[in-house]
Amino acid sequence: MLKEIIDQIRSQIDNLKGSIEPVKRKSKILKQYRIYFPNGYGASIIDNTYNKNLEVAVISKANAWGVDYNNDLFTDVTECQKDPDSLFELLEQIAELKTDSKRLNTITNIVYKAQDALRNSEYEYLDQLLGQILTEVD
Repeated sequence: MLKEIIDQIRSQIDNLKGSIEPVKRKSKILKQYRIYFPNGYGASIIDNTYNKNLEVAVISKANAWGVDYNNDLFTDVTECQKDPDSLFELLEQIAELKTDSKRLNTITNIVYKAQDALRNSEYEYLDQLLGQILTEVD
């Protein structure tokens, strides 16, 4: 079902400059796709054959393409009907989220410093940097 829905809105996703990636899962019950947008946000879409709705989560580059609970749309995974229009409406909102480039740059810089601290066995400094990352992500 999810593949068919994605196929129906593929050209609309292309117009938003989104890229589509199926996620391989061992489960035959759960089907998943990820869609990435140039603004640094994307969507993780899961179709559980036992659920009448799709589960959609906002994901972000700033969060290593994990679920981003700190965005302007949703604070958790949300559901939408299993139809192309409902899904595209959500995807369009995600594609229009404003990029928080300052936050992304800050986190990226801290990660680079943390890598150096780890290489140099500066564990106290590394601990401080990890605290900074948690503060930025929260």
